[in-house]
Amino acid sequence: MDDYGKTSVIIPVYNCEKYLSKCLQSIVEQSYVNIEIIVVDDGSTDASRHICDLYARQDDRVKVLYQMNAGPGAARNAALEIMTGDYITYIDADDYVAKDYVETMVELLNNYGADIAEVGFVRMLQARNDFDCSDGSVLCFDGPDFLIKDYFSKEKRVRNCAGGRMYVADRFKDIRYSEKLVGEDSEYSLKMLAKCRRLVKYNKCLYVCRAYQESLTRGTLVHRHFDVVDIFYRDFMFAQKLDIELDDWKDFFNSFTKVCYGLLEKIALQKKEKEFTSELKNMTLIFHKISQLAIEHGVILSKQLEQDIESIDKWAKIYRRKNCLQILIKRIRHCISGTMAFCKVKLSYEYKI
Repeated sequence: MDDYGKTSVIIPVYNCEKYLSKCLQSIVEQSYVNIEIIVVDDGSTDASRHICDLYARQDDRVKVLYQMNAGPGAARNAALEIMTGDYITYIDADDYVAKDYVETMVELLNNYGADIAEVGFVRMLQARNDFDCSDGSVLCFDGPDFLIKDYFSKEKRVRNCAGGRMYVADRFKDIRYSEKLVGEDSEYSLKMLAKCRRLVKYNKCLYVCRAYQESLTRGTLVHRHFDVVDIFYRDFMFAQKLDIELDDWKDFFNSFTKVCYGLLEKIALQKKEKEFTSELKNMTLIFHKISQLAIEHGVILSKQLEQDIESIDKWAKIYRRKNCLQILIKRIRHCISGTMAFCKVKLSYEYKI
């Protein structure tokens, strides 16, 4: 198997001391030994740097880069500049993989003549583990047209993130991550799919993602969360540039409206109507652009969203008054799920892959 070539495993690290050893150990113990492990410490302030150095001393396949904090996109780009592998895979520092993860991916790429291989996820959530299909079946998807349409579809066949995938390096060597802090993963995936001749998916869960980690803080609305509005427009323009006709434009545009209202609801819940005036102004501008593009595809968007953005103070008060009971229930549920997630963290909750 090692004769297939070298695999570059890229790991961006930022303040992950509790989980980093588990991640790195799962990689150095891979059954496929012809790998280079590029760890990029993105300005960590905890013991992560010490753990990276320790593994580099113990295993000469581990290379450590250090940079000022610039986000995961910049960290992955730094690794791409020095990687020497025939294949690339990305693993987040608080995740871990099965012992045969790399071997399985390399075998899939070569056996099926694919540019991208994808395996199943286990998402560790607050109250349960969430599995991708894990029946052992293998599916092949051919051509960028199908893959781009799938990216925008309601019933996705493949994921829109880089994790749990392996790429043929020569096919995608010129693609880099956006260095924005939100959406860089999906944008990279979209660019990859646009150049992919074949993606092979193995329905077996070999990658464990600690999804509950993010849920501990996701309730607090911050400015970068509004980047999702720009991401919708970015993705749409990308499809337009490639002249890709989606199967359901109405669903895409309705999803945009739903995301905008989701942000308005968070503003109302946290009573932050005065803190996001520039973001709301940008949302209105993007809405105008999206509305014009929707018309070109036979979809008419309601002007109600624009009116609600303009009168956000009034809208937020009405929303809180109408949904006071539901808001209370949501807060109770959030406290319970947050407590359960906290307990899992403290108990070093793991999934045996």
